Amino acid sequence: MTGEDETVADPLAKALFTAASLARDLRGATKEAAGAICFSELAHRLLRPDGRGADAVLDRAFGNPKLAPAAEALLRRIALAEFPAAAAASSGGLEMRERDSYRLRLATSLAADGPTYLLIEQAQPGAELPRLLVALQPGMRPEYAVLPEADTLPLQLMFDADAPFLRAFRNPDSRLFLT
Repeated sequence: MTGEDETVADPLAKALFTAASLARDLRGATKEAAGAICFSELAHRLLRPDGRGADAVLDRAFGNPKLAPAAEALLRRIALAEFPAAAAASSGGLEMRERDSYRLRLATSLAADGPTYLLIEQAQPGAELPRLLVALQPGMRPEYAVLPEADTLPLQLMFDADAPFLRAFRNPDSRLFLT
């Protein structure tokens, strides 16, 4: 016996054990954080949706049942206009929505099987220029339309007649937000 207390661990073994435990904890935290979204990143993507990866951030935020309420609250807070679900008596197939300083209107092309145009117009002078249009439908994936940069309204977007965004727009249960 050397006279040393055998309960005292070798300092190198202790350091190796600590490093291995820390590495294991970091791997677990990295896996958990891979799906996490930073609040500021979500706000940035709602205000500047034309950046690379914006769709993925928005899909993760609104697609996660735990994050969706917070994402919707943030969207509601920064929106220039919110277009609520239509009245209960609506028969569906909405072609126009109007709220605050904005009017959203669909116009069908005169050409057979042509595109459908979405016009974003000023309902009142002085409206800010929006950057993103979000359609939230109950139980479905949100739809996004990144708006072109412009100096004035109206803005015009072109969609195929069967585009998912148009179905969301026409759905009386969907809510739309302009940011």
